Formats: sequence, structure tokens, C-alpha cells
Amino acid sequence: MNSTVPVEVNGLSNVIAIAANKSNSYALKNDGTVWSWGAMRTAPVQMKELSGVSALVAAGESAFALKSDGTVWSWGDNSKKQLGDGTTNSRTVAQPINGLNGITQIAVSKVHGMALKSDGTVWKWGEAGSLTPAIPVQNTKINNVRAIGAADNKSLAVKKDGTVWVWDYYYAPEYPGTSVRYTDTPISIGGLTGVEIIAASSAMQIAAKDGSIWDGA
Repeated sequence: MNSTVPVEVNGLSNVIAIAANKSNSYALKNDGTVWSWGAMRTAPVQMKELSGVSALVAAGESAFALKSDGTVWSWGDNSKKQLGDGTTNSRTVAQPINGLNGITQIAVSKVHGMALKSDGTVWKWGEAGSLTPAIPVQNTKINNVRAIGAADNKSLAVKKDGTVWVWDYYYAPEYPGTSVRYTDTPISIGGLTGVEIIAASSAMQIAAKDGSIWDGA
């Protein structure tokens, strides 16, 4: 049912987080269960294979859950290797991504995913930039990271020193004769220090520092 005004979703309570992609919506309850609706379902249905979930993210036609044990589970469209399972097979049932443990944050776009480990390392999979692994691969060129963000073909990270770094699809008009570069080497975004968190979309990135918000294309 379409509506131009907010409508309460019946059957949901004690919700602590939500996420949505192009076809489905997801709700995380305070008991760690995940409920989904949309596409062919108008009422929320529990995803029985998921429990102990602490965070949800979604993009494109895919979705991901971070469990309290530090594992990451994925489901949905996999045409761009974005589920991180070594295939391009899409599926509706959530399964764990092998090789990911000790994860504290996940970030995704419609074509790739990222995971931040508790040791400050960053792992990536999917078709973003020049490297397009079907399973999580560590970017060994960056460490000491405390937050991550993902956009279409772009990966971002905030280091523990508050600086912001970007790689994969990098818009750089200062390079004569070109406006776009692909690189797996993170590049520092000048003028941003003291950043705590970051978020990104296909058109812009925003960063929070000292209670203020900074944005840019």
C-alpha cells in the first residue's frame, strides 16, 4: 500500500534500528531479532535464521546484519559480488560471510560492502574500484580506523586521529586532464580533522566533528 503520509507498521514494537533497500524494509528489535516486509509481504515477518543482531544496513537490493558475536550475515542481490560469499548467486536467506569475525561496524553500497574489525583494519568485497573481490579482502594500506562509510564505487574511513580517507572511485579535479581516478590506496581528504563518524551516498559524503556536520560532493 502506498501512502503520502506516515503510517504505523502494525505488529512491530521494541524496535531499536531500521534499514531499507529498494524492495524491502527491516526492523531490529531489542531482543536481537530481525523482521522484514515489503516486495511480496505487507506485514513484518521474522527472519528465523537471524538472532543476536546488533546492527542492520541495506542498499540496492541487498541487506546485511552484524551480530553481537562480531560476525556478518548477508542476503539479497549478489550480481556485483556484494554478499561476499565468493559467488554471484543471489539468495533470500541470510548466511554468514566467511572470514569476518571481530567486526564492530559494517557499511555497504549497492555494489560493495565494507567491514571494520576491532583491531582497526578494514575489509572490502564487491565491485568497487579496480579491485573487485568476491570475498572480504583486507586493505593493508590503511589501519588504525575507527569508522567507515560506503557509497557507489567509493570507500571511506575515519582514522583514530580524526582524519578522513577515501579510495576506490576518487573524484579529483585537481588532476589535469581527468576528473576521476581509481585507486586502492587511501587518499587523505584535506581540511577534515577531528572527525568522529562519516556517512556517504552516491552524491555526497557527510562527517561529524565536535557536534558539527560537514558535507561535500
